[in-house]
Amino acid sequence: MLSPDQLESAGNRVAAIYNDIEAKMLDHLVASMVNDEQFGQRSMTDLALVSQTHTNELRTILDNERANISDAVYETVEEYLRASDNDDVKRLGEGEPVWPHQVEATVAGVALILERDNLQMVEGAKQAFLDSSIKAITRVNTGTMTTERALHSAVRELEGEGIPIITYQNSKTGMVTVRNKVDVAVRRHIRTQIAQDGMRMSMDRLEKLNVQLVEVSSHEDSRPSHREWQGRCYSLLGDIEIEGTKYPDFYSATHYGSVDGLGGANCRHSFGPYRHGAPRAYEPNPKHPSGLPGEEVYELEQKQRYLEREIRKAKRELRGAQQIYDKDQKNLANKSALIKAQDKLKRRQEGMRNLINEANAKCKPGTKVLYRKPNREWAGDMPKSEKVSASGRSLKAFMDQKSVKDSLKKNGITQKELRAGITSEMAKRGGTSKDFSSLSAKDQQGIFRRIVNAFYTPAKVKRAKHAATPQRYEADLSAKGLKADHAREIAEIVAACKDANARKVFDKALPNLMFDEINDSRGRAFYNSTTHGITLNIQNSADGFEHRPDKAAYQTFFHETGHYIDHLLGNFDTGTVVKGRKRFICMDGAAHKAGLASTAKKEAKDTLNNIKNREGCDIAEAKRILTRELRSIDPSKLGGVADIFEGATTSSKTGAAGWGHGRKYWSESGDYGLATETFAHFYETTMANPEALQTLKKYFPASYNVFTSIIGAV
Repeated sequence: MLSPDQLESAGNRVAAIYNDIEAKMLDHLVASMVNDEQFGQRSMTDLALVSQTHTNELRTILDNERANISDAVYETVEEYLRASDNDDVKRLGEGEPVWPHQVEATVAGVALILERDNLQMVEGAKQAFLDSSIKAITRVNTGTMTTERALHSAVRELEGEGIPIITYQNSKTGMVTVRNKVDVAVRRHIRTQIAQDGMRMSMDRLEKLNVQLVEVSSHEDSRPSHREWQGRCYSLLGDIEIEGTKYPDFYSATHYGSVDGLGGANCRHSFGPYRHGAPRAYEPNPKHPSGLPGEEVYELEQKQRYLEREIRKAKRELRGAQQIYDKDQKNLANKSALIKAQDKLKRRQEGMRNLINEANAKCKPGTKVLYRKPNREWAGDMPKSEKVSASGRSLKAFMDQKSVKDSLKKNGITQKELRAGITSEMAKRGGTSKDFSSLSAKDQQGIFRRIVNAFYTPAKVKRAKHAATPQRYEADLSAKGLKADHAREIAEIVAACKDANARKVFDKALPNLMFDEINDSRGRAFYNSTTHGITLNIQNSADGFEHRPDKAAYQTFFHETGHYIDHLLGNFDTGTVVKGRKRFICMDGAAHKAGLASTAKKEAKDTLNNIKNREGCDIAEAKRILTRELRSIDPSKLGGVADIFEGATTSSKTGAAGWGHGRKYWSESGDYGLATETFAHFYETTMANPEALQTLKKYFPASYNVFTSIIGAV
């Protein structure tokens, strides 16, 4: 006789292997969807043919686990049949073990059932693939979803539903009446086979020893229909009475052998030999140690099982979302789907914790009614992935912020324009406005700043005198080879700049500004002091924070333009840096002539000395402290401050916080290089990244004054 707890756990070992098999099959099917270049465009016939191509791979996945399945089945059957037989012998006080003779037969019976399950699992996997693919095709064809969204939907459905196998089918009509998840079906099949063979083994022993009475087990969370007969003793020979004790007929009372009776589907009751007058092991209405009624215990355990299924489902969906995200991590829809899958799993696991905590709070002190059972939440090995950062802030919540509303009003931009700009930006990233919450707070702010620059309407802001300049700038930039969109966006940024002197020097420089290359394939960006031309990849610059987290839209363009302006204001003079036998020709711009390099060096030295005095450390440690301080700044607000510190201290360690030029550059350009780089950083942030300008002004206020005096003299 097996206890209810033993029968509860009987199929777990084998079911765990099938969970792993299911996960591998789903991984294979999802990968085929993700890598199908024609997904969403195939006909129904094509899909049916494609689904059949998976047969061999699915069978191979099963074949690779056959040895593990066989071992687990044999170990499980042997363990539980031995336990059942030993309990019978103990109850009777006599008899030889018979379980060794039953093991092979039970293993063979289980093998036949699992072979049928294996075949249905392969067919179920192909059908699940076909069903989810057909739904995706229909959604694409009817225009309710894009191909990309349909792919997400198909993968989510395939992983969420898992691989079903047919449990009950009408033999006459062929109609499937019940489908089960593979792990549920396997666990039930193993448990049922062991329970039934164990009870047959007990019955054979009873007949041989002419034992007429049996005791039926009981458990406090029994289903209502089984509570009527559990925990009682019965007669195998019909209703009888012994010394005043009545023993009802075993078969009619328990419905032994029927689907809904003792030993039926999902039944955890069993029976064993009983001798009149012997102590009872079970009672009809057992009390749970927690003190909760059996009906409530049953309901709580059913809720736990439901949440366990939901957790397994969420884990499978997360596996699928991870596969799509790994294929294209830059696609915002992929990131959004992954974040939603991670959040869903987190919510369901939190729901499980809440259920267990609330249930156990009702129990007697020192007792519990529910326990977390990780093996029942397992859905195959989960892929290792880092938590994707997301603000969780919706577009509406972002736009409702006072700071955003104030900025829109200040810059003459409507909420409609902002929403349109964000929607357009989301589309470029492969998403929609609904995916805005999947962006990090930094990305959201970066997009907002870019849109403010793009939609800035000077005529609405104090009717500024420079309101008409964007069209002229746009025409000039287009004539130099820039695409219309790039030319317009740069012109709008210039018009939006609040610093009149910065606009004036741009106006002075623009007529003769030249590009040596505007689509540099290597992504380089530099100003050539010999040709007086700029080399850059204008699209990279336009992408701003998407391309580099420390550069707003067109900030790189204005940096290189800053070099040109510096050289222009310095009359295109050059200087020489001598290093041993080597001589390096450098531009001698207005910034160097104005002493900007020496000013920046003094401020950098003062900063390090202040840290040294404050922390009581040496200069080397002060540099490390400064580096950590700079690294803690949001990259979008750096503005090249780390680069200036690097050049001013000739320490690559200090520059490691940002994108420094490196020792070689500073060695070969000396003060000429430091002066023009400092000037260019001030200019780029003045024009395209005002928040980063504040960072520069914080660390280099005197240098900023030199910069403003240079451009103010024009």
